[in-house]
Amino acid sequence: MNRRLLLAGLPAIIVSRQGHGTTGQYTTFRNLRLWPGDAQGVSCRAQIMVEPSGGMCMRIRVRDVGQIVLPSWYGNARVVGRLTARDREVLLVSFEGNHGTGVSQRLGALIGMDNTRQLRVLGIETLEAEDNQVSTANRSTLGAVTGQPGGFAVSVVVRTDIEHHGRRQPSRVARWRTELPWDGQGVIPAPPPPPGAQEEHARVDRTRAAVADWLAEAPRTDLREAPFEEWGLWNVGLIEQPA
Repeated sequence: MNRRLLLAGLPAIIVSRQGHGTTGQYTTFRNLRLWPGDAQGVSCRAQIMVEPSGGMCMRIRVRDVGQIVLPSWYGNARVVGRLTARDREVLLVSFEGNHGTGVSQRLGALIGMDNTRQLRVLGIETLEAEDNQVSTANRSTLGAVTGQPGGFAVSVVVRTDIEHHGRRQPSRVARWRTELPWDGQGVIPAPPPPPGAQEEHARVDRTRAAVADWLAEAPRTDLREAPFEEWGLWNVGLIEQPA
């Protein structure tokens, strides 16, 4: 995201200079309203850190509350913005997902407080994915998350292009919108795929359910060792799932 656009869209964010142990700038938030009725809000800092192992992560430290840690293999994690749901603000933070030759993925972690005032990861969505592993087929996935008074909504568009016997077939486009009601209790629930859902749609919904089950086991605040592959999250944007 363009830095000027980020600043224009989020006036309460201050981008500061590089600090010790970081690979880039850090972002400071003021008046983050994580709890209903908290007009003053809290401050927090999101920063890419270099770990002793040489790997990178993003640490989001919320003053007097706690911190969230996300993996960031290339140091490209960033705060996308704030969403409002259930009279509170939730951070949407993007970070790297599946990556390799011909494959890329950007995930979005929804971070906020539940009704027990526990800071935690509330959900994970795919914001963008590309599969260009072979010259005869490619797939692009785009996801957008919005906040609503009673929860969240996720809109997804998946475009698949395949070449068959040297001739490119008409693009296949799947698009849908999923409502995710949330009452503030625990993590964001994951509804099952609707009857007749296209394969791309069903795959996203099944993965969301697996993620939600893991997030609900305990308040998750560190995703560095999360079982992304086990959930099927790495496969969301692929044309064919591995056997």
